[in-house]
Amino acid sequence: MGKKRIITWIEQTMEGRGEPMTSNEIMKIISDKHPKHSPSTQEISQRLTRNKQFVRMGYIRKKALWGLGGANE
Repeated sequence: MGKKRIITWIEQTMEGRGEPMTSNEIMKIISDKHPKHSPSTQEISQRLTRNKQFVRMGYIRKKALWGLGGANE
């Protein structure tokens, strides 16, 4: 799966919400929108950790909470 497409889907998912999300929440929303082409949890987690625009906001029950970070933050 193309990484730019996954990153775009993650951005669109996170822009609609004002609060941080776990990778499982992001995965569920993306798989509901794109059932035939949904990425795996591992692909989403890799994009979140490797891309600098996604910021780890904290943890809840040993799961990382992710949010969008601005270029000036």
